[in-house]
Amino acid sequence: MADITVNEITLHILDASGAGLILADEPLKDSGEFLSYIENHLKKMLSTDSASQVFFNEEHDNNIEKDVDSLKRSHDVNGFGKKLAEQIYACMERNMEDIPSGDLVIASFYDHDTSEEGIALLKLDYDMSYTHDSDHNTTSIKKARYLLPAGNKKINDKLVIYPDSGRMYLTEKVRKIEGTSTPYFSQAFGLKKSMSVDAKIKFISKGIASASAFMDDGINKQVAVKKAMSEQLEDSGCIDMKTVIQDVFDNDTDRESVKSYLEQYHLETTKLQPKAEDTQKKLSTIQITADKDIHINLPMDIYDSSEFEISTAPDGTSEVRLTGILELVVK
Repeated sequence: MADITVNEITLHILDASGAGLILADEPLKDSGEFLSYIENHLKKMLSTDSASQVFFNEEHDNNIEKDVDSLKRSHDVNGFGKKLAEQIYACMERNMEDIPSGDLVIASFYDHDTSEEGIALLKLDYDMSYTHDSDHNTTSIKKARYLLPAGNKKINDKLVIYPDSGRMYLTEKVRKIEGTSTPYFSQAFGLKKSMSVDAKIKFISKGIASASAFMDDGINKQVAVKKAMSEQLEDSGCIDMKTVIQDVFDNDTDRESVKSYLEQYHLETTKLQPKAEDTQKKLSTIQITADKDIHINLPMDIYDSSEFEISTAPDGTSEVRLTGILELVVK
């Protein structure tokens, strides 16, 4: 888990269908529990492989590069947060039906892993729920609209900025903006993003599956790729796809076929450095899905052993055999 400490947080109200835009002049006071809530969400974000690194889009009018440069010189976190809140709110006003109202949290933090100061923006969309109301001895139920997300609920839209190094990371939800499905924060702040590590692994798996479908022993080739990726990650903390392809596919025709699929996503020579424990776990587990709604999950060492076998029957169908089982539990 990322090692960060949130120092202070400021909360701006972005209520396009009610109170409007209310910008706070000072950080929240007595925010201990809420500060811990924000800190936990940031730790999760910075420890996952689903966040994308982002860059300034020079072709976008709302590019925040000048604002980040100004923050780096002035350290005016409040002024910076207000400017970005205004940009989000302007986007919300134009798309009120598709972008929910919420509160924008601006958090300043220290990253102990990189020894850097950072600024984070988290948009907490309002939840709709029910609560009670009473008038003397008469009770009723009413909708409560201005509820912040529960502590265990995912916050969709988050942007982390390290002003000194210029690194930025983003998670966001796609929204309808002027009728077109658009990455929400990227649009509001004039950013372009690279593919996250999670997304790269998914596209690699997709490309390998497509290429292997035309090879003899294609299923085992897919597993061999996943095994090679898992072993590289465990040994060096890095996955080198050029080496994986070279080691797993033993003839030039198969190698070129795989490369042609991965080239569509510019992943044929990519190097990945996953940091989440979940990523290692996924790569060390084989998930097999067959027709008839059959799902098989196996540790990599079982797949590699003589206890498990996939073979092709004379009629072209596949046979799956698992032996050496000492105990079966039905759930």
